[in-house]
Amino acid sequence: MIKILLLGTAVVGIWGSAWVAVRAAISQQHLSPAGLALGRNLIASMAFAVVLLWRRPPPLQPGELLRLLLAGVVGIALYSLLAGWGQRSADAGTAAVIIQSAPVWTALGAWWLLGQSVGRNTWLGIAMALAGLALIGLGAKPGAGGTLPDLAMLFGASLAFSGYSLWTQPIAARIGGWWPSAFAVWIGTLALLPWSGDALADLRSQPQATLTVWLFLGLLSTAAGYAAWTALTGLLPLARAAVFLYLVPVLALALGWAILGERPGALGLAGVGCILIGVVVAQRKPTVEKA
Repeated sequence: MIKILLLGTAVVGIWGSAWVAVRAAISQQHLSPAGLALGRNLIASMAFAVVLLWRRPPPLQPGELLRLLLAGVVGIALYSLLAGWGQRSADAGTAAVIIQSAPVWTALGAWWLLGQSVGRNTWLGIAMALAGLALIGLGAKPGAGGTLPDLAMLFGASLAFSGYSLWTQPIAARIGGWWPSAFAVWIGTLALLPWSGDALADLRSQPQATLTVWLFLGLLSTAAGYAAWTALTGLLPLARAAVFLYLVPVLALALGWAILGERPGALGLAGVGCILIGVVVAQRKPTVEKA
């Protein structure tokens, strides 16, 4: 239980702060979303590669390579691109809210594709958290929520992240969360190489700012964040593990308010309360009545 809580806390803290970092890099420092996607994953790939110096990757079973290819191309490369492009106009809190609809698709996909059971408490927690997300979205300031194409890209990113979780979860349950994350990031980085020109342009124009945000997002958000998340999904059914993701927009909203001045309204704060209650409810074990 302690390991689960530590992993869940790490996921929330790392990814909640990452949304603010991405938003600031794109809107204030004017870095390219595609260059940012490649740079952060390139740094993460290098971090994962260091492990190869003293550990050999475990052999993959039939079908697992295809899962990792899909996770890398869709769940890493496409997700990074769509999430960055969406934040050209969407603020950090709104972006995090839309992306964190991913647990809904993850839980439903786990139930449909993986045959994982979804208990009554989990369904109730998901419903309450969804209501909280809706309230946060409704409470966004007029004109601050992003353009329709960018919001659609963020929704597409949430679907891509759901796919990542579904494809890597069975592998993580067998070999742990580190290696599936490493394989997926390596594959995703290769898929992002066509955008090398954007990354190089950012390095030439703003070398210090570019390297700083690449290192922060690559080492923490991508390498540590994905490893912690994949490890968490190896310990819990996806439907329960995914509920931790509802806390990410709570932190993103708080940091966006404190750092970027993106202040939530009354509906946003009510939504935060719904999300917190939903997380508690979904993590509760069902009570068993005595005969």
